[in-house]
Amino acid sequence: MKIKISLFLIALFGSYAFELQAQDCSPLIPKNILTSYFTVHNAEVATDNRTGLMWSRCQYGDSIVKGRCTHNDVAKGYSWSEALDIAKNSTFSGYSGWRVPTIKEMSTIIETACDNPALNVQVFPTSAIFVWTSTPTQERYAFTVALYWDGGFSSFKKEDDRGFFLVRDAS
Repeated sequence: MKIKISLFLIALFGSYAFELQAQDCSPLIPKNILTSYFTVHNAEVATDNRTGLMWSRCQYGDSIVKGRCTHNDVAKGYSWSEALDIAKNSTFSGYSGWRVPTIKEMSTIIETACDNPALNVQVFPTSAIFVWTSTPTQERYAFTVALYWDGGFSSFKKEDDRGFFLVRDAS
């Protein structure tokens, strides 16, 4: 039955772009990623003052327009090795030393009280769905973060197309 419903939804919505639902935060779970933890330098980058990490506020290729990140991950993704290479060679926002975050680094910005996305949207106004981490799971797989759900980690084949955030040491 689930397969029939999924196939119906794909057939019905498969060729249409649509806006994903708004962020949903539980009133019963205290937020753990406060805006005050970050120094927002500009529309492109913010530093987490707890960890000393500087983050791209949107996933690679997106930019902030009218207070929200554009939807690059729907149109273009990158394999895991492409993401690692792009990050390593990036001079995003005038800085060098960028990388794709590890699973541990990504866990420091996951807002467990929210989903759709599981991030602080004041700092990361993104619509990213799945994003790469630099942490491999097996020879052909690497961890991703399901930002548009609960911020949980899963693994995908390294040749799959996904978006990614940039991170660097702020100092």
